[in-house]
Amino acid sequence: LGVTADLGCVYQSSFGTSIGLSLQNVIPLSSIEKTIEYKFRIPKLFYDRDENGHIITNAEGDTAVASTYRNITIRRPLVLKSPFIVNIGISHPITKNWDVAFDWVDVGEQDSRYDKTTQRICLGSEFRWNTWKNNLTVSFRAGMAQEKATFGLGLKFANYFHIDGAYAYDRFVDSFAYYCQVQFGW
Repeated sequence: LGVTADLGCVYQSSFGTSIGLSLQNVIPLSSIEKTIEYKFRIPKLFYDRDENGHIITNAEGDTAVASTYRNITIRRPLVLKSPFIVNIGISHPITKNWDVAFDWVDVGEQDSRYDKTTQRICLGSEFRWNTWKNNLTVSFRAGMAQEKATFGLGLKFANYFHIDGAYAYDRFVDSFAYYCQVQFGW
């Protein structure tokens, strides 16, 4: 069991640029070590045999197949590290409905999931289209994170309901993945 905390702040300039800072894992936690256990039940099929070891067949010559099950347990050690990470981000509006952003993730290069500094740089852009008497906003997003292209879409209904989706590379699972976030608020 481990406990940590994150802190963040955003400064909004008078000309629209936002600068953000986040501090992750402020309470130091060196690592959590655990063993993960997977249990499987695997079938084993074999020909049914008589007491002399001969395969049993019926009158048509078909063989009889018998099965047994074997239980297997695999144990794998897991180490979860939570290093102190500093992130910086800047967002600037190009127009009222179009923003560009730059993020530098893990400024101090403490997170072992990244091999190079260029994997820590994120660039992105969002275009918002207001429709339906300004009660519905559709956001289109594209960018680059971890040296891979990212795409996203957002829907905002009258400031009460937001749904966001993205397709991006996830270093944790080492594959592209789909993400979805739903927010309610008044």
